[in-house]
Amino acid sequence: MKSVLSCKDVSVRFGAFSALDRVTVDFMEGVTTALIGPNGAGKTTLLNTLSGLQKVSDGSLSLDSIDITNSPAHFRARSGLARSFQIVTVFPQMTVLENVRLARQRHHMRFAVPWRIVGAYRQLHEEVQAAL
Repeated sequence: MKSVLSCKDVSVRFGAFSALDRVTVDFMEGVTTALIGPNGAGKTTLLNTLSGLQKVSDGSLSLDSIDITNSPAHFRARSGLARSFQIVTVFPQMTVLENVRLARQRHHMRFAVPWRIVGAYRQLHEEVQAAL
């Protein structure tokens, strides 16, 4: 199994407070990994660090064997490393199907050109139906 995302001896400090202390973890291709721990354990800090929202104090990060330790969040996102935030209700006035379709349609919008979604609508609808 291939490691697609690696975190080696990563530490994050906020002044004297150490939020992460020499964390090492490999995320393997095709494997779902869960971060479990109590409040304050550093789960969100680790996710923010991996996605580029939080700078690393020490250690290194790599994506597909490319060092991304100092790469900005937008570079990581364009390289395929994305992060979602926990939101209980995205659009409460929309149905579940409409919310899922809206979330998935970004995949079909090449170079952020919204009108191209029309040509892919049938495929989008089939993907959403399959997911639900």
